[in-house]
Amino acid sequence: MTHVPINCDHVVSWFKHEDARFKHLYERMQEDLSNEDFGYRICLHEAAHAVLMEMDGLKNVKFSGPEIYYNFNADAFSAAGARVTCDDQPNAIVDDAYKFMMTRHMVAGGVALRKFHGLKVEETGNNGDLADFLRLYKKNPPTTGETPDAMWKRAEAAVDAMLDKAELKHRILARADEYFRVLYPRA
Repeated sequence: MTHVPINCDHVVSWFKHEDARFKHLYERMQEDLSNEDFGYRICLHEAAHAVLMEMDGLKNVKFSGPEIYYNFNADAFSAAGARVTCDDQPNAIVDDAYKFMMTRHMVAGGVALRKFHGLKVEETGNNGDLADFLRLYKKNPPTTGETPDAMWKRAEAAVDAMLDKAELKHRILARADEYFRVLYPRA
């Protein structure tokens, strides 16, 4: 069975590494990640986020692998198969165009999995991205009054059209391969 390192530092810092819920989640993640196709789908999802973020000028986009963390307030464990992050943008003008750009970044992973890997919506791992989007939307909705559902769907349509471009598809697939080698290094 393939073993993929899972960052559990946050769990350990709360002395929760002996908790049965953590152990169950860790074992389930290892089982899922032992399937390299599952791991590749995670990498493709994150690669689409990353490439669009870089195209839009976000700096220092970085990939990190699986992680389990502990939420003290909720007494619950959460996990991420992987993630991409970038530098903060303290000087960003958060207008409707910026909000839509960020929404495109959020939908990119799910759209890429549907378009390049033939997955159904419910198989794309977009639940966390959608939850993040809804949280941000609620804090700062667009001035147009566009509903969250309409904005999400409009972003999906925009990204779907973007991913028809062969050069962009090639960049995303190449990045997915790069991320895959990080998760599954060969000896």
